[in-house]
Amino acid sequence: MGIAEGLLLGVVQGLTEFLPVSSSGHLIVAREVLGLQVEYGLAMDAALHLATAAAVCLYFWRDITRLARGAWAREERARTLLGALAVGTVPAAVAGLALGSYIEAYTRGVGVVIFGLIAGSVVMAAAERAFARSAAARSVAQEGEPRVSLRSGVAIGLFQALALFPGMSRSGMTISAGLMFGLSRTEAMRFAFLLSFPIVLGAGLMQT
Repeated sequence: MGIAEGLLLGVVQGLTEFLPVSSSGHLIVAREVLGLQVEYGLAMDAALHLATAAAVCLYFWRDITRLARGAWAREERARTLLGALAVGTVPAAVAGLALGSYIEAYTRGVGVVIFGLIAGSVVMAAAERAFARSAAARSVAQEGEPRVSLRSGVAIGLFQALALFPGMSRSGMTISAGLMFGLSRTEAMRFAFLLSFPIVLGAGLMQT
């Protein structure tokens, strides 16, 4: 891969990573549409995502340090959130280790991406519909740590594991799951991106 191709894919990654549109899926589509003679798999995705992990860490640095201080001080809410992040990371980590080679070999086509984008859109539409009828939609978003239980952390983590398949947006799936489990929009977004940090960083480090 040349420098120009790498820069172009980096731009696609940067423009789509923080939107619920599947950055990995759009990388595959961009390669086909632009006619790039580039072959890459999960390793390339992981390398691009290391920059994402750095961006998440910088943007949420206050949240991360506040969470660490709260957990050290044995604050119940902070420790519960830390536990939810830990258990929420497990499904994607296990699925990635177990299915990574299969996903890399058989799910890198545009057809799979299109299916994933459609399926992800259905999930997000269902989440919006459920959220509109929930009490969370009528509540005022609070600053500070999201109110996430261990149970909902596991459920959101399962949705995150779906994003291993190109076309299924990680942020779209985790935010949707958060809305389904009673979080406000702000809480769902904050938890989704905090949850992204360990799994994205871990995937990047394993592939380097």
